Amino acid sequence: MTLSALIEAYAGYERRALLLYRRLSERFAADAVTSRLWRAMSDAEAGHFTTLQLATDRLAMAGGAVTEVAVDIAAIEKGLTALEQAVAATALSAALAAQLTLEWEEAEIARITALLPSIPEPVRARVHTGLLGEIDAHYGDLRALLAAAGRGDLDGRVDALRSRAAP
Repeated sequence: MTLSALIEAYAGYERRALLLYRRLSERFAADAVTSRLWRAMSDAEAGHFTTLQLATDRLAMAGGAVTEVAVDIAAIEKGLTALEQAVAATALSAALAAQLTLEWEEAEIARITALLPSIPEPVRARVHTGLLGEIDAHYGDLRALLAAAGRGDLDGRVDALRSRAAP
């Protein structure tokens, strides 16, 4: 798969995240705090989606050789689809939804940190800034969401996410 095609696929995952978090915000609208936090998470994902969409344009403008990358898209797709199906469950609680949000973020940071080294400079710097430049605020929203949903016990996993996102 080409790097541009991979970035396009990853942009699609960011779009799925923003829609997923928006649905959770609407589903749990009766709780103003968790609803607002899921909306903030969705807004951050919208920025990530835009960053990756622009990255494909910037790669094309930079020219150079086509870069091939080996990534198991089927495995990524399977994992994300499983999370989306779990979120769609009728009996979903806010606590479980918040945990599934954390699991989505864990998968996302693994993808992004594996992707970044494949992107040539100066595009990489812009993608890094666009995806990770406001990560403290994004993970702050995630931490607050987990606490509001009664899953503050997962704080250590948010710390691990932050460590993976560090340059």
